[in-house]
Amino acid sequence: FTPHFSSEYPNMTIHLVEKTSPDLSAAVKNNEIDLALPLVSKYEYFDSDLCEIVPLETEDLYLIISDGLLRKYFSEQYPACKTAFMEGVSVTDFSHVPMFLHPASSRLHEAIVSKLVQNGTPPFMRIKTSLTSSLVSLCAEGYGIFFSTPMLLKHLYDTQPKCFESLHVFPVMEFQGTRKTLLLYHKNKYLSKPLSSSIHIIQQIYKEHKCVMDRIQAER
Repeated sequence: FTPHFSSEYPNMTIHLVEKTSPDLSAAVKNNEIDLALPLVSKYEYFDSDLCEIVPLETEDLYLIISDGLLRKYFSEQYPACKTAFMEGVSVTDFSHVPMFLHPASSRLHEAIVSKLVQNGTPPFMRIKTSLTSSLVSLCAEGYGIFFSTPMLLKHLYDTQPKCFESLHVFPVMEFQGTRKTLLLYHKNKYLSKPLSSSIHIIQQIYKEHKCVMDRIQAER
């Protein structure tokens, strides 16, 4: 967001605020902030009498694995599994593969671990971390797998495209559409030109997330 906005408004200051989703909603209603981007359960409801609600993205989850690990752990299905897994995989099918997870600091990682434990197949966490940007190269070298949302996946692919030449990205069926990102602003808010531009920039950025899987497949 910042590079796009600053190119249009080089002399304007951007104030970024981190809050929980309920606190963000309250801050919008109280006119404490102009815009909010809460990440919420797909069933969560916001008061549309006070807030304009713009759906941005239904959050999916992707599993990233190297070709070497795929060949090693799915030898009987390889290479046909590369095509089959594009239709979707279960996280439990990969419970025997080393993972990069940090459930203590990530609700998403906590949900993945909980799913595996309930299945009777607790994961082997080779590296406990949620900083996946630093682990893409280790994943490409076959040390483990990691999980990514569309927003993070686009960032990783844009910044480390060479690593993805040896990586496969598969949708995880249990975690498709479990959360959603919304854009909120007060219905009575005056939409100045910078604020209108901000809304447009945010919408465009989220549209680009949806295209990342097509880009990854097209460049293979």
